[in-house]
Amino acid sequence: MNFGTMVRKPLVVVGTIVAALPLVAPIAFTVMRLVSGGSLLFDYLMPAELFPLAIAGGLMILVASLLSKRRRWLAIGSLSAAAAFFLGITVGAELTGLASGLHPAEGWRLALVSVFLVLFIAAEIAIAACGILLFRDLFRKRAA
Repeated sequence: MNFGTMVRKPLVVVGTIVAALPLVAPIAFTVMRLVSGGSLLFDYLMPAELFPLAIAGGLMILVASLLSKRRRWLAIGSLSAAAAFFLGITVGAELTGLASGLHPAEGWRLALVSVFLVLFIAAEIAIAACGILLFRDLFRKRAA
């Protein structure tokens, strides 16, 4: 058993959990707030705020996919898309003046940044889905 065989399963498990955390956290916090008697408050920006976790988990999934030679293009594509769309959020907010407060968060400026946010969240979902599919591939029992 070589090093690659030993690390790919733990990498995909930990990577999938870490990559899914930015998607699950806002839902979990909303449910906890509702259960404790608070009002409905959903932080839709949290997946972007937890960007480092999504990228770290995506990198672990990418390494596991490269070592196992499975789901490589899905891992590369989803991770690249997440990075590109996050860059679109930050650059778009800066160039339109939303980040500095020069312009109010409304109209086409808000729509532009919101589209990048939705695309980023979709890429995060793709990263987590890649991890789940790779997990299934690696842990499937082989027929004898």
